[in-house]
Amino acid sequence: MALAATTTVHIPSEPEPFVLQTALNDYHISYELTACVEDVNRYRETLSALLGSIEDAFARAKVEILSSMYNAVRDGNRSTVPSWS
Repeated sequence: MALAATTTVHIPSEPEPFVLQTALNDYHISYELTACVEDVNRYRETLSALLGSIEDAFARAKVEILSSMYNAVRDGNRSTVPSWS
């Protein structure tokens, strides 16, 4: 997540983005990404780009981002990770 932030346009490398683990829940772990934004007037588009960067980083690492409500039977079904990753 921190690496994705450093590659997102309008997020500066200083101060360095960082991730904290904030909770151990029943079925998942919660994390918080902290990063600065260069231009607060572009916050929403920067956040959108950041979320896309995070999805792409996880896909490249072949890690599925799933909610605790997601169910999958691993009997040969395809992964949710895009094939282009």
